[in-house]
Amino acid sequence: MATQKIICDTDVLIEFFDENKTRHAETAKAIEKIGIGNILISAITKMELIKGVRDKEHSGWVSND
Repeated sequence: MATQKIICDTDVLIEFFDENKTRHAETAKAIEKIGIGNILISAITKMELIKGVRDKEHSGWVSND
């Protein structure tokens, strides 16, 4: 049986990476069950994540410690 791949949208990945989000634990469990190697993202999702990080860096929201 072939391993299934899952496409994740930006909002799912934000929940996964931000431990302060309300659904972080739930999202992390789901991704762990799927397997990080089975997660796919679109070019648009990748661009949205990069842009979001850059915007936060420029606005002072991200610490450079």
